[in-house]
Amino acid sequence: MKIILLSCGSGNRLWPMSSDNRPKHPLQPLTDESGKPASMLQRIWRQLVKRCLHKYTVIVTEANQRETIFEQLGNGVDLVLEPAQRDTFPAVLLAVAYLHSRRGLHPDETVLVLPVDGMADEPFYETVFQLPEAVKRSGARLGLLGVKPTHPSDKYGYLVPESKPSRSQPEHMVEVSRFREKPSKDEAESLISAGSMWNCGVFCFQARYVLERLESLSLPVSYGELLQVYSTMAKMSFSYAVVEKERRLVSLVYDGTWKDLGIWGSPTGVMRSQTIGPVVMGPI
Repeated sequence: MKIILLSCGSGNRLWPMSSDNRPKHPLQPLTDESGKPASMLQRIWRQLVKRCLHKYTVIVTEANQRETIFEQLGNGVDLVLEPAQRDTFPAVLLAVAYLHSRRGLHPDETVLVLPVDGMADEPFYETVFQLPEAVKRSGARLGLLGVKPTHPSDKYGYLVPESKPSRSQPEHMVEVSRFREKPSKDEAESLISAGSMWNCGVFCFQARYVLERLESLSLPVSYGELLQVYSTMAKMSFSYAVVEKERRLVSLVYDGTWKDLGIWGSPTGVMRSQTIGPVVMGPI
């Protein structure tokens, strides 16, 4: 198995805390187990190191973040550097091409894609790393991880199951009938009543699934050649480009703590202090 960490994007949803020149992923509003400042990327990297999975992981990020990531994680991390920001779909294509061309990724090998802007407890990651086996067992082309919603939100995508899950175990598997991106709150209530789950941006597939997509788009499978045309690729999320169109989807269901730290409101609940850096407060 190979793992792709998506540490790319400007984090405009967190502006002005993050911006094009100051992406959200290296920011350190969190704390580690010893109480020291930690970034979103550092937190998930520790989960991988704990399981010795960091050896099989590449991080996709902007070229200007190279030194910052080395400072936080060490010079030994394997980076795929985007020459331009092109959203998650091109980023996954680039990472798979890199793994295939430079790291010997076999078309039958499993690839697990993880965002770095989620925050969860230990059981979440235990569920995540069960996903490759679930995909293999189900025969689905694409595996996802669905989180049981705590409220109807219009900030997330929703995974709609074939039928409402009936078991109470937190890690059981369901077939997904369709994907609904960021519905209204009224529609979200209906989706939750039908057993729908939040999409937390975790994707699992065989490498050939993406390699064949590169070929179907007349894009080079070679990493070096793909880099040459990368800046011309359309900006598109993996959810829009792939998940919404796929008809063979399976999801593990996670019923526990999870937050998307990429949207305002979530980071403030887990920040180590109410302010970071010089702040002046006054009456509203």
